[in-house]
Amino acid sequence: MPAYVVIDLKVTDPEGFGRYAKEAAEVLARFGGRNLLVDLKPIVLEGPWQPAGLVIQEFPDAATVDRWYRSPEYQRLTELRQRSSEATMVAGASG
Repeated sequence: MPAYVVIDLKVTDPEGFGRYAKEAAEVLARFGGRNLLVDLKPIVLEGPWQPAGLVIQEFPDAATVDRWYRSPEYQRLTELRQRSSEATMVAGASG
């Protein structure tokens, strides 16, 4: 069953984040993931959540999300992401 990662993202260093995004996209693809949505100005329809930006990623299953996130390839990139943005990430699987 597909699994999804939802990210509330605020980019604080566009140049650094651009480097992260390029490398992260390659790692994402190697794990069968893909960005379904990247919106840096989402519209809040209801409720108190005010995401600065919204990213939704799809993976083949929850186990793959875990392997991707904990992989040495992605963990190497987390420092760059954390230096160039503020993010909250959650994952969930359907079913």
